[in-house]
Amino acid sequence: MIGTIQQDLLSQLALIPREKPGMLLAFIAGIGLCVGSFANVAIYRLPRYCLSVVKPRSFCPVCKTQLQWYENIPVLSWIVLLARCRTCKTRISWRYPLVELLVGGAFVLLAWRILIVPQHIGLQHWLLFAYWACASAALLIASWIDAQMRIIPDSISVGGSLLALLIAPFVPIVHGWGVPKDIVTDPMFFSRALEPWQRAWLTTLVLMALAAASLWLIGFFGKFLAPKQAAVHGGAMGLGDVKLVMLMAALLGWPKLLLAFVVAVFAGAIFGMPILIRKYVFRVKVDSAICFGPFLALGTFVTMVAPEKLFEAVRWYLGMYAP
Repeated sequence: MIGTIQQDLLSQLALIPREKPGMLLAFIAGIGLCVGSFANVAIYRLPRYCLSVVKPRSFCPVCKTQLQWYENIPVLSWIVLLARCRTCKTRISWRYPLVELLVGGAFVLLAWRILIVPQHIGLQHWLLFAYWACASAALLIASWIDAQMRIIPDSISVGGSLLALLIAPFVPIVHGWGVPKDIVTDPMFFSRALEPWQRAWLTTLVLMALAAASLWLIGFFGKFLAPKQAAVHGGAMGLGDVKLVMLMAALLGWPKLLLAFVVAVFAGAIFGMPILIRKYVFRVKVDSAICFGPFLALGTFVTMVAPEKLFEAVRWYLGMYAP
């Protein structure tokens, strides 16, 4: 009886993306907007360690008035209130609707890529979507806090890594998702006699350790390559970035982690080049320190959504130098 119910449920889950993709994406977009509203709360409260992300209810940071439910509707409330607090008329930052839209858009892109595009989906696809959707919201929170305050809360990087390690056995599809069949997705070559969940857990654990150690070593040697900049900014690589890479390793697996890091480096270089030109060419006094966390998060999300395209780009690039 239970087995029949499970089969029926799995069949329904497989049919929904095929038969009603529009309704599914609209529903997921709504959930994403609501999660984005919570992300705004976390962005404001996590760096302020005296505040919980759960209670008290949302309030105006200026007049401290608790908001009513109709003042908390994602995006819509910001528009209806004309971007001002209903009580004290203080202007509400554009950050609030932007974060909500970004999280909602991320949820839709992941749902489209994981649930709509594949011809056949199963429970693993739904679990992967839920896993990466929650992770994308957490990465956005960490990125925004890092860009504002140059810190990445341990509750996201370390806490997220530990949680991801616990989830890894239930989503072994992570390691092979989007990876060409001719590329090894288990670089540790754990025994094929192990169950998939066991190999997934062991691979995730080892990758997390190797990724964190590798980035720490880059930062360590970076202090010798650019000692002045490292002395001014407290190091060539922040420890928060090292912890965040652990989370990336758990989320992506091998070799998508390398792709995400390459995307992060290129994005950071594109963003930082104009700053360096202003500083060293035009002699303008600007802070040239760049928070790497947002770019690591961007690389992670791009790799989640378009791993095949990235692998094709790498093959094309390497093919130009092939004999």
